[in-house]
Amino acid sequence: MNILTLPGPDFLKFYLCFIIFICLATTWLFKKIDEEKRIPLSLDGDLDPYFAAWLKKREEGILQVAIGPLIDNEYLIKEKEGLWVHNPEHSKEKLPKKSLEARILNHFSTARSFSSALHLVKNFNREYHKEAQKKRLVLTHSQILHRRRMPDKTVYPCRRLPIEVGNLASTSLMEIYQHSPLLRKLRAFEGPEACQQCLFKSPCRGGLRCLSFATTGDPFTADPGCPIPQML
Repeated sequence: MNILTLPGPDFLKFYLCFIIFICLATTWLFKKIDEEKRIPLSLDGDLDPYFAAWLKKREEGILQVAIGPLIDNEYLIKEKEGLWVHNPEHSKEKLPKKSLEARILNHFSTARSFSSALHLVKNFNREYHKEAQKKRLVLTHSQILHRRRMPDKTVYPCRRLPIEVGNLASTSLMEIYQHSPLLRKLRAFEGPEACQQCLFKSPCRGGLRCLSFATTGDPFTADPGCPIPQML
């Protein structure tokens, strides 16, 4: 059977079926690719408390987690305001010699401030940063390149979406990425109401947010440049 010789109505039926098949196959393919790229966030009960502290406050967070039990168990006592010292009544021998806690107590053999011990946890940085990137908890280099910052350190989601999400003068890029309400909403956005019945909703998620913002002032409306409504 030669498709080109089909009568007009039959050819249109065949063409419509072919287009529907291509749309379904493309949607399935995009969904499969998206599922393969998505890495589950594996924050289980065995999470290293130092890693969790590093995610929140980097070296300072690790130090707080390590020092807290030492203060609770009176291994460290306050010498005077802002200064802490190892309590001689508690022997360091009870702690593993190479443990972080033992190194902290050695550091506080004389009265010192907490900030003076930050160098003891610097070696955690590289290992935890790699782990956080694997779990998609911090930005990779390529993700950082896709963010835009101005000379005054203002950060925008995109060079074409001029909505401020934070400022590097007061907040780290990781904190902006994780906690900005707009960035969180953009990551969770699955498309506007007008797109919910579209076959391409999953891979497309509503199109260009910057174009929606430029034309309507709202980055969460339907992409005005989408050609699909004109084809239907």
